[in-house]
Amino acid sequence: MTTPLHPRLFELRAELERTRDALLAAVARVPAESAGVRAEADCWSIAEIVEHLLIVEDGIGRLLGKLGKQADALGPETSSASVLSSLDRHGLRTPRHRIRAPGPILPTGTVTLGEGLAGLAESRRKLIELMHRVSGRALGELGAPHPLIGRLTFYEWLLFLAQHEERHTIQIRETAGRLSHPAQSPGH
Repeated sequence: MTTPLHPRLFELRAELERTRDALLAAVARVPAESAGVRAEADCWSIAEIVEHLLIVEDGIGRLLGKLGKQADALGPETSSASVLSSLDRHGLRTPRHRIRAPGPILPTGTVTLGEGLAGLAESRRKLIELMHRVSGRALGELGAPHPLIGRLTFYEWLLFLAQHEERHTIQIRETAGRLSHPAQSPGH
């Protein structure tokens, strides 16, 4: 039997599902023969974007797994206030400007779109399982630093995943548009 999710984790799971559904819908509109094509030399292909998302989610999943091992020592969660706006100041949802990914999270280009999507499904299954395992504990007390935006709590790391995925879903839509209308592609 699965432990019910605390309201904070419930809303984060819904946000993760919303952004994953949007990602899958965007990818579904991409012709298979276009998935590995770069619209521009210095941009990732759609398959590479999905591989990057997988690398990031796997890494964050491992981090949250380590933090989750400390959850049993925490008291119960006493707040059910929403955490969905806690990262708004960072503007992560929209790709206003390009952020160069550091080496460890760069796509290799060796993962097919299908492999990337399968990996994302598995990493998400593990993440949801972890959320159920730690539900009800004061997870706002657990945290770890993000290299660009500072310390994030357990909750904020989950929100970061959703917002990061949303950002790259927009990138996938833009890339797909440039691939289907190459003459309209903006120059760099």
